[in-house]
Amino acid sequence: MGHSGWKWGNPQPQGNTLNHLEFGPGVGYAAGEFGTLLRTENGLGWTGIPTGTRANITDLRAVDADTVIFGSGCVMRRSDDRGDNFRRVPFVAREQNCPSPLASFHFPTDQTGYVVLADGSVSKTTDGGQSFGGKREIPGTQAAGGGGAVPSDVFFVNDSTGFALAAGTLFRTTDNADNWVPKATAPGAALNSVFFPDPTNGYAVGANNTILKSTDGGDTWNPVAVPPDAAGGNLTRVRCANANVCLFSTESGDKVLRTTNGGTTVTAVDPSPRPIFAAAFASPTTAVGVGQHGVTVFSPDAGTSTATPAFGGVGDRLGAGEDIDLTRLRATDAQLVHAAGTRGRIGRSTDGGRTWSTVQVPTAQLITDVSFPDANTGFAIDTSNALRFTGNGGAQWTPIDTGDTPGVNAIYANDRNTAILFTDRGIYRSTAAADTSGGGTTFEAIDNSKVRRSQFAEYDRTDGQVLFAWGPTQLWTSGDRGATWRTVTGPVKRPRYRAVDFVSARQGFALTTDGRVWTTRNGGRKWTELAGTGTNRATDLAFGDARNGYLTIPDWAGAGAGGWVLATSDAGKSWRPQLLGPSSIVTGGLKAPSATSAFALGSGAGRGADLFRTDTGGNLGDVSAITVKPSVRRLRRAGRVRLTVQLNPSVSGVRVGLFARSGRSTRWTLVQSGLTTAGKLVVDARVRATTRFIAQWPGDADRNGDGSPITTVTLRR
Repeated sequence: MGHSGWKWGNPQPQGNTLNHLEFGPGVGYAAGEFGTLLRTENGLGWTGIPTGTRANITDLRAVDADTVIFGSGCVMRRSDDRGDNFRRVPFVAREQNCPSPLASFHFPTDQTGYVVLADGSVSKTTDGGQSFGGKREIPGTQAAGGGGAVPSDVFFVNDSTGFALAAGTLFRTTDNADNWVPKATAPGAALNSVFFPDPTNGYAVGANNTILKSTDGGDTWNPVAVPPDAAGGNLTRVRCANANVCLFSTESGDKVLRTTNGGTTVTAVDPSPRPIFAAAFASPTTAVGVGQHGVTVFSPDAGTSTATPAFGGVGDRLGAGEDIDLTRLRATDAQLVHAAGTRGRIGRSTDGGRTWSTVQVPTAQLITDVSFPDANTGFAIDTSNALRFTGNGGAQWTPIDTGDTPGVNAIYANDRNTAILFTDRGIYRSTAAADTSGGGTTFEAIDNSKVRRSQFAEYDRTDGQVLFAWGPTQLWTSGDRGATWRTVTGPVKRPRYRAVDFVSARQGFALTTDGRVWTTRNGGRKWTELAGTGTNRATDLAFGDARNGYLTIPDWAGAGAGGWVLATSDAGKSWRPQLLGPSSIVTGGLKAPSATSAFALGSGAGRGADLFRTDTGGNLGDVSAITVKPSVRRLRRAGRVRLTVQLNPSVSGVRVGLFARSGRSTRWTLVQSGLTTAGKLVVDARVRATTRFIAQWPGDADRNGDGSPITTVTLRR
């Protein structure tokens, strides 16, 4: 993942859009949106690399076999061990709101590098990015005082000779960027990318199918003709295996242009049904492409003279390329997981969410719910109330008559015989659900007048087979496999439930619609609020045991919407934010079958299904701690209090959030979301009533996030 201890289950290798692809000796990297960075040795197997940033990566270079550098806005990071550890590259003074962001950079050697900013400023390093010296600005740019041209790319063939693109002009320097000389123009077409496979031969590409080629070290450039049947529009990148064999990426991603004879002819290839935004050579003969929502393709012969190279997909995607919208997760245990979906599809994993396959139920309807008591035995019900049974893991399905049951919202199967339907009006149960020999339905309504009048939306099963079921305002439990039910007292007088999860017959947790979280240790006879969440916006809840659980939240501390969860490992005393991906977690899409194992389902427009898993409790990196210390803990009258948020170990320049809940209010508010200095964030807050404070941070590439327990400032008038 790169942002927490959650990993991608579907699609594989991951699902964030990739726009950059670079190969060095024996290693390659792909990067793109949401701070995503991946490493590969050959383009077939990929490993996620934590970057510590959620911003889109805008430039990437594989300098040598060990060194990789990426940039985004005001941030640049360098690793000399293939991404295992990164350090800051201080090309600008500050990493937030710098005067001009990064446009492009290039390191022709391990120690020598050039950085070009969006305003045209140029700087050079000779110590691997530890320090920089100013060089001549790119002509025609803001920094040069000559206009509004914005640089798009830079490439150096050695320590002193390089090329830069700005608008439709290609510039060359032969004196360490002390001077820039225009060498080529593309009238009416912006140039986007320049690349030299060797010091003599170079290519530059841009809008309107522009390809320029040089065979004399960049002194002269000539256009390369692109025939109408290969036209790609705006060409965004060029990468070559040698002087004759090159790939040209397009902005639309619907095709990749290719030449195998130095530009004499240019043809188009269509590597994937999904857009491919970057293509490069992993070896002299093999090529890789990456693109929309993480699609990755591989060709074993794109570098050969074959007229039509073969491209195949890398990794897996539910539906074999056809998007499947999934709506709900069910985890039988830490290994067996299912997800209900559209058009009769079910996502299925038997290895703890590492890989997923598609099961087809014979219906065109949305699958409302699915229940598998074991890997072979399962039930699925769709939105038309059609129930089906499988005894072979979904290979074949048998229709089951449910009679005139009201609308079914959830189904639970204890085994092939005992199945329970939770409906808009009551609970229906069968003890011979898979037996169709007698004809007619075997489901009967629970003989309880109050149950029959109640709406049931969801259920929860404990390890001891005790069941809990709830609707908008009522919570019920059964200790005899659903034969009889009794009500459970709620945490407040008129509760409205959003989610309930019991880990045993006595220990349970509830999320009410006002955003508060509650726990009980005696089966609901008494509830206690877990007040230290810092939010009232949780949408779902799941606990793996009495101490470890999660809340889904739409965003955190103003950091932006995404797949956020809050995790606890101390029974809800403190909560640490974890970021899974760019898409929000759907209601019903969070399950925790054990203390460390959990699954999550994210869904965003046009993305299909994002499935995540963790077997580490969502934790990544070394342990950290965050605390809140007020300047005073007691006030005689309303006044200002200085609160110091401290990270240990001390980490500067990372975002922390400070939250407050004042007086008798049940609402949490964000006091401040800010960046630490020397590991601290100091906030002056006005206290008008007894106020509870908590602080949280999501961690970074090296350290796990943390949340503080409640700190109270008491006001006694």
